[in-house]
Amino acid sequence: MGRRSAGCSFLSNAVVFPGGVVEPNDGGVPVSLTNLRNLTAKPIDFARRIAALRELFEESALLPVVDENNNKLFYIFLISSVMQESVYFFVAELSNFRFLLSTALDARVHEWHSAVHKGQCSLVDVMLTKMKHFRLDNDSLKPLSNWLTPFDYAKRFDTFFYTMYVDQCVPTHSYSQEFEKMCWIRPAEILERAYEGKVMLPPPQAYELTRLLRHRLAHIHTLHTDIKICPQLLDAGDEVIALLNGDHAYEEGENSTKTPMRLVRDADVQHNGVRIHRAVFRKTPPWSNMKIYSSQ
Repeated sequence: MGRRSAGCSFLSNAVVFPGGVVEPNDGGVPVSLTNLRNLTAKPIDFARRIAALRELFEESALLPVVDENNNKLFYIFLISSVMQESVYFFVAELSNFRFLLSTALDARVHEWHSAVHKGQCSLVDVMLTKMKHFRLDNDSLKPLSNWLTPFDYAKRFDTFFYTMYVDQCVPTHSYSQEFEKMCWIRPAEILERAYEGKVMLPPPQAYELTRLLRHRLAHIHTLHTDIKICPQLLDAGDEVIALLNGDHAYEEGENSTKTPMRLVRDADVQHNGVRIHRAVFRKTPPWSNMKIYSSQ
């Protein structure tokens, strides 16, 4: 995960999964450069996967690939999100001929990354000319969830998270001006630091990390949901309540993604015998003392 720079216009100083916007060219990358053969009915899913791997390489200097025979060797757990469309990542396991390339471990990869970072070429150019025996490991990206920024924010992002497994946490480094620091970290550790107010961890990251923490790696694929999660915010004085889909106080229907923040009501905080699905956190420091409630 990485801490966003103070100068960022969105989520400055927050700890998030690295990522960025899906580029127009992402959907046009030749399928032959990937190990993905069973394309979904939605071409945008392919573009999101390409963006996830491209952004991981650009911002974290890591690139999951397989050999041209589609054998597998390093599973990188990566949480990806497509924000408007954008992408993100995170941790985990191993199989057979699969590689997690890192600029810190290979001078050639560092050279390729430097060229991409300077705008001298694209990742596709590198794959076509320097890495002919490798394919982007798109197939190992497993859909997790889809989040939409609450209505009250000036910038709203339609964010898709994916998971992927890794065998080991190879060295990483932040090459993006958007991030001050990049590192591997255990979910329990970052959640504890966020609860104590030591770091700013936005609700989507806190929620998904909590879900991952409660499930074995072999069962993570069962967490996937197609429901678009759009928090509805309640002002509770020193705290904010972020209602999530399915909560008894959540306003469903066609305007569910267009509901502005409102003052909390007595009925909103009554939990007896009703369905609860929400995040509660303090306003200062932002998102501190985060608590996730779910009776689903």
